[in-house]
Amino acid sequence: MSGTNSETLPASGNIPEWLVPTETTSIALSQSSTVPAMFDFGSVVGDPDLFSFGATPGSLCDTSEFGLYAPFFDHLSAGVWYAQPQECGPYASNGPAGSATVTATVRTKAFDSSVTTSVNGNAIGDNWAEGVAGVISPTAWVLPPGGSATFEVTITPSAASGTVVKGTLYVDDLLAGVPPYGQYTGSEIDALPYEYRVG
Repeated sequence: MSGTNSETLPASGNIPEWLVPTETTSIALSQSSTVPAMFDFGSVVGDPDLFSFGATPGSLCDTSEFGLYAPFFDHLSAGVWYAQPQECGPYASNGPAGSATVTATVRTKAFDSSVTTSVNGNAIGDNWAEGVAGVISPTAWVLPPGGSATFEVTITPSAASGTVVKGTLYVDDLLAGVPPYGQYTGSEIDALPYEYRVG
């Protein structure tokens, strides 16, 4: 899964961002710029804080830059990730005008469109899938201490009759407006294995 964003240089403050879902194991970024520039990247929660490297061996600042983060035996922090392109000075005044285009590609599990969910008969969407597509409008279910809610899950099979289907149903929570910067993030609460035979 990948997405591309562009930024004018010198940087104006609006930086490229992407929503990274749970179950993501790596993120790779590539930047093409009209002037030599590098980029910092990471999760908006501040950890990890990473930097790019140039396409030319030994170069830290180039018109082609790359970055990769793939934690060993772990997953990326879910939520918003960013890249911050910046020209490489020093300059006597502002750096030269230019632009940078950054593409982020993540290795993550696919969203299963055969699965739908509802609460009390009211359909709710897959907030991660919607967010990755650029629509962040989560359906909130606020539970008081000791409270509960029942989520109905429907799986509509497309395999041939008699096929045994196995999978894992991931239960996540979403957090919006996390201080101090109003971050959007979430976590995986449970992973429930399932198996059924198509009738």
